[in-house]
Amino acid sequence: MDGLSINVLEKVVHRVVDGVCGGSLPSVSEIDIGWSLGEWGSTIYKLFNSIKSNALSDQDHTNLKKALALNLSCNEDTLNSICSIVDARINDLKKAILSESCAIGEFRLLSFDWDVKLVVSGSNMNSMSKTLLVLTFQMETTDGTIKDVCVEMNKDEVGDFVASLSSAQKSVEELASS
Repeated sequence: MDGLSINVLEKVVHRVVDGVCGGSLPSVSEIDIGWSLGEWGSTIYKLFNSIKSNALSDQDHTNLKKALALNLSCNEDTLNSICSIVDARINDLKKAILSESCAIGEFRLLSFDWDVKLVVSGSNMNSMSKTLLVLTFQMETTDGTIKDVCVEMNKDEVGDFVASLSSAQKSVEELASS
């Protein structure tokens, strides 16, 4: 990548960022730089993975620079050019990576709503004057259909739910820091 002109380098990196954001990656026929097909594929793959894995890890792009230097053997000027393009496209990258990470699994959360209900009558004395939290999650399946999922919880269940969310948040923070 060090031998590329700044215009060609910018075009390649912008197209790789497009690929990270869900668009198509650059093709050999689109950007002719005289590389073999194997060299082209390997370079684009390494650039794609380096940007996707490290673009959001720190503001000064230290991790991205290390990954690029290791994977592509780039000089400092090339590293700085790539990082400036990543900076220019950081909002696109954040949106794409967040969207992709939220879409893991069969369902994707679109929105939620909550409501509190007070049960004032029931079949037994224990259920009278009981407070319930009703959470409604609007979910989208992988085929695009939208489904509402309602969950009713009493005070103890809400406490357990909040504890499990806190635990999940700690796990995500640990993964993000490593």
